[in-house]
Amino acid sequence: MCSKDNENGRINMSGYDHIPVEFSEWVIRLLEGSITDEQFAQLDYEMEHNEAALIHYFEFISTYAGLTDLGQASPVPTVLFDEKDEPLSPEELFDFFKPAHPIKLEAGKASSIYSDSNKSEEEKKRQIEDYARQQLEAFLAREHRANQEPQFQNAGWDFSLIIDNVTKASKWLGRKSVRVTKAAAVYLAVLLFILLSLHFYKTFTPYEIATLNTSLNARFAGNQNLVSGERLTKRKAPLLLQTGLIEIIFDRGAKVLLEAPAMFQLKSADRIILHTGQLFAFVPNYAQGFTVETPNSRIVDRGTEFGVRVEQNGTSDLHLFTGKATLTSDSGSRAGRTLTLTAGQAKRVDASGYVKDIPIKKQEFVRHFYSETGFIWRGQRLCLADIAGKGNGLGTGQTNVYVDPIEGYKDSLYCSGKGNEYHPLAANPFIDGLFIPDGSKKQIVSSHAHEFANCPKTNGECYATAGANPIQGVWATNMRNGIIQFAGQDYGNREHPCIVMHANLGITFDLSAIRAMCPDIKMTRFVSQFGIADFEETAGCNADFWVLIDGQVRESRRHITQKNVLIGVSVELSPFDRFLTLVTTDGEDIDRMGAYQRSYTCDWCVFVEPALLLETGDK
Repeated sequence: MCSKDNENGRINMSGYDHIPVEFSEWVIRLLEGSITDEQFAQLDYEMEHNEAALIHYFEFISTYAGLTDLGQASPVPTVLFDEKDEPLSPEELFDFFKPAHPIKLEAGKASSIYSDSNKSEEEKKRQIEDYARQQLEAFLAREHRANQEPQFQNAGWDFSLIIDNVTKASKWLGRKSVRVTKAAAVYLAVLLFILLSLHFYKTFTPYEIATLNTSLNARFAGNQNLVSGERLTKRKAPLLLQTGLIEIIFDRGAKVLLEAPAMFQLKSADRIILHTGQLFAFVPNYAQGFTVETPNSRIVDRGTEFGVRVEQNGTSDLHLFTGKATLTSDSGSRAGRTLTLTAGQAKRVDASGYVKDIPIKKQEFVRHFYSETGFIWRGQRLCLADIAGKGNGLGTGQTNVYVDPIEGYKDSLYCSGKGNEYHPLAANPFIDGLFIPDGSKKQIVSSHAHEFANCPKTNGECYATAGANPIQGVWATNMRNGIIQFAGQDYGNREHPCIVMHANLGITFDLSAIRAMCPDIKMTRFVSQFGIADFEETAGCNADFWVLIDGQVRESRRHITQKNVLIGVSVELSPFDRFLTLVTTDGEDIDRMGAYQRSYTCDWCVFVEPALLLETGDK
């Protein structure tokens, strides 16, 4: 296609003679704004005196404006400008100017038009405009077909911004050279004609930029009925979400959850305006650059999880949970302030544009929800005491709930169970079953026959049921006050939940069933504290605590003989772990029949705030 003439240092291309070898480099540097004065003078001279160079210039910058097939040329965008009207760097441009279906110019067409010496300049200009219209029609036809079959990460141009930058490009070239401006005038006119036509086409023919992935009890103002799976278009007017939750996946990969009431506006495949309300955004690395605009700020993502809240008075908050993001405040007449935030930071921008630090709220924003189960997760732990209380782990459970290891849920605290057989609990989908640890024979701890091989010998009896958040002062043990307290802190309420497991008891949670309730969320660890409650009894205590995964001991603490002391426990979980078992045993004391002489009499074992740590499965 091309060769180098070693004698004169010029390139010979199909139809082109005597073009300097460095010509393409000069044009690229011109577009980047990095051209030196000497290089610009050489380019200027060639543009005025070398018709072949002029023709090559037109086709060259057309290619780099994104109007040729991206499969045959590098996807380098046209000149864009910053607030000082200076060209941006290629790195800043790269993610901006990516047309979904670029126009493909016919090879050599411009060359044939300009090389025809029998045509006047006016006639050449008219033919170029006709050619541009033909390309536009072909482009619109392809866009129409593409919109019928949208593809992931397939986004169009922000035409209003491009047109503005084309205008700036003309002014900038004008400041550089009259001759180059004349040479580029025809190209810019044709490009502007195409962009304006596309702008009006897109204005009256909305194009799709995102998908409403799922919703929960969502209702929009104006009787708009949007359903899961529906494609969403760029809109001039904001949408008002009056009730419920929605999850939107943008075509360039960002996922956004909006919680009612919220007013928002979809602007492009990687940009949303939040007028009021709050959203949570997960932006994978390949979708970096996703932008959230508020009335007084602009947040540009760099591969993060973050939440944004906008009040009615215009105040906006940014909470950054992972990664990095830039925050630019709109301070009216003053120059805007841009900050880079890292994970764990939060900022507030008031109505005047003033920025200040605020505490990050890790449980402020809905990060996942499931319309099938009604499960709504805001980043909090999954409480096993709440699950034992017939809840979903997020505070929906009951207090003062008791589970008998043999009979299941019942109203009374006391039981007289014996034996070590495993008893499934059909009344709770998240609890696999319960048992009374014995140790005198094989101890099964799950419905899949997992065995607790290290189970110590006990008296084989259970004195009390497992209590989930027993209400303080309501239940009593042999007329003793039933207030559960450690180091002056009361437990057994919604703020500080617990499970009371008087020795000997075992309860197994089905991690697989819990995962099915929230499949996009990863369970990473079991955490809790445990100890023996002091009910002001005269006898002492001696008990063992165990944490098992699929029958295998992960943590244990033997022979606890001090009351009112908490011990922390943390067990890592893998995606393949199925059953989590909590066990208390009587410390292998000698079992006598007199008062306060049974092996388990004062072993009021408590798991304080037992929970599963969760993180978004998107990671």
